[in-house]
Amino acid sequence: MLKVKRIFLLLVFFGALCAGQNSFAQLKDTSLLKNNTDSLKLYKFDETAFNNKNFLKFHKFIDTSLTGTQKYQLLNDINPFIAKFSNSGLAYRDLDFKADYNFDFVSSRQYYKNYFRFNENAQYYNVSVPFSDAFFCRGPLREQILNFLFTRKIKNNFNISVNYKLIYSPGTYLRQKTNESFFILTSNYHTKNKKYVVLGNYFFNKLKTQENGGLTNDSSFTENLESRRQLIETNLTNAENQIKESGFYIKQFYFLGFHHKNEKDTTSKHTFIGLGRISHSILFKNQSYIYLDNNPTSGFYPLVLLSNTLTYDSIHTNTIENTISWSNAEFENSEQQPFLISFGLRHKFSKLYSYLLDTSLVSIIPECKMEGRISKTTNIKLSGFYFANGYNKSDFSLTGVIYQKFKKDFYNNDKIGIRQDYFCQSPAWFDNNYSSNHFIWDYSFKQTLTNKTSVILNYKKLDVFLNFYGIKNYIYYDDYARPKQFLDNIAVVQLELNKNFKLKNWNIDNKIVYQKANNSDVLRLPDLMSNHVMYFEHPLFKNALTAQLGFEVTFFSSYYPLNYMPATREFYLQNNYKSDNYPYIDFFVNAKIKRARLYLKIDHLNSGFMGYNYFLIPHYPMSDRGLKFGISWIFYN
Repeated sequence: MLKVKRIFLLLVFFGALCAGQNSFAQLKDTSLLKNNTDSLKLYKFDETAFNNKNFLKFHKFIDTSLTGTQKYQLLNDINPFIAKFSNSGLAYRDLDFKADYNFDFVSSRQYYKNYFRFNENAQYYNVSVPFSDAFFCRGPLREQILNFLFTRKIKNNFNISVNYKLIYSPGTYLRQKTNESFFILTSNYHTKNKKYVVLGNYFFNKLKTQENGGLTNDSSFTENLESRRQLIETNLTNAENQIKESGFYIKQFYFLGFHHKNEKDTTSKHTFIGLGRISHSILFKNQSYIYLDNNPTSGFYPLVLLSNTLTYDSIHTNTIENTISWSNAEFENSEQQPFLISFGLRHKFSKLYSYLLDTSLVSIIPECKMEGRISKTTNIKLSGFYFANGYNKSDFSLTGVIYQKFKKDFYNNDKIGIRQDYFCQSPAWFDNNYSSNHFIWDYSFKQTLTNKTSVILNYKKLDVFLNFYGIKNYIYYDDYARPKQFLDNIAVVQLELNKNFKLKNWNIDNKIVYQKANNSDVLRLPDLMSNHVMYFEHPLFKNALTAQLGFEVTFFSSYYPLNYMPATREFYLQNNYKSDNYPYIDFFVNAKIKRARLYLKIDHLNSGFMGYNYFLIPHYPMSDRGLKFGISWIFYN
């Protein structure tokens, strides 16, 4: 697709032009030259950082390092343990078990969420010079991914950023084409004294993915009867999913109070009498899910209920959410306060549209957070919320955390802690009520109760997470691809170890997860997963180039993976296919030349060496061996 290349070249030119203009300005502005180190500090924040007056201390550096450049898919860099398809941009499922309160009405949104740009993962920036990062990668069969970030300071204390991502890939097999775009505009401003802060974003996400329903006959692949994968027959030939999500979000903070001067003491200065901090946020969001198939009677679906000539299943939701809160944070020394508390009230109004039912949902959600500093190294945090009315009435969440840092240093994150989560959640709306051309149900599932205890250790680049889950009334999709509730208890134990080693020029990064559920008939998980990246790093040509050469191995133990239903975008139980113990091995070369980072990668190097039974999702083989190339070009000055 030449369009993607043209967009990339245009964005590179734009980034270089902005950096060049700023460089010319610096020749006239000697103030930047006096403190060149500070002028090149490039910071980013998530929303939680702005809960602190001195939010600049809670920054993260924009990543310009070489390590991890080969993780080009924008999913594997978040979590290497996912069940995915052979093509970029399709649905995925996390295989390391997680359980958190989910505010979504459509449960299948979780299988696309990490692609989206939206208010929950929005990044805000504080930069002294314009910064841009243009990333482009090319894979087999015209697979192309573009990711562009640009941020700059408009005025003192006022920053703006734009992030645009594009995925276009025809796919290895029939009807796997993806054409997707993701956009977010963020901005943040604070007054000089930081009494007032405002941040906001606008986001737009659009996915258009063809669906093939998997291979008609797996033996065509497992016996390697046809090396030209595009010729292998698939179950669906005219189906596709279309997903859109857009909206805006604005949040404001203000420290209340007044200045007071002691009239009897002529030498005293004005004292600020603080009355805490208030905040208000507003979120408006539109969501649309459409499933199309021009051949509903292909035999793939269990039922055809509405039309024999066209499937057009649609779900639409509109949501507006307002939250107001107050905290006792002191303007002058909030970081030294031994006790912090905040109260909030959230109002959520949603309109839901589906084939047989349109409805409005209103919720009032009070929430509270408390934090106690027992000492300079010991903290306790408590938080919770409760649904007072609406569809989710009596839902609640309670969280408690206590942790002990090993050092008083603010920037040292070595600690040990215990976290307890307990929440009660109503089923996602469309898990209870759904009507379409191929599925219809009307259930009254009970609330799911989840109890999670976590022990966390971070010490000298060793991260240990030990999680215990207890779940009652778990909702899953059965082998008929319909939602079902398991009324008994499910217990899950999970241990995760992360440790990186470095010996001279050799680096080994490791992530290992062991997990076990007491009922594998309902909750299907691989017991063991591991990801290992081993590479040799060395500067070349008098440090003009830094190169990394290595392998990445991702292993999944044998289990019965979940199947996928395109019509509902849900993963569901199956009992016919059991995956093998299988490692996916990639070879990569990363290189950094000045501000350009490049990689060359042979994906799935061991493809075919151990047979052709590499499925993470039944009937959807993973990619064969393929060559991929990418470049990330950074501009700032």
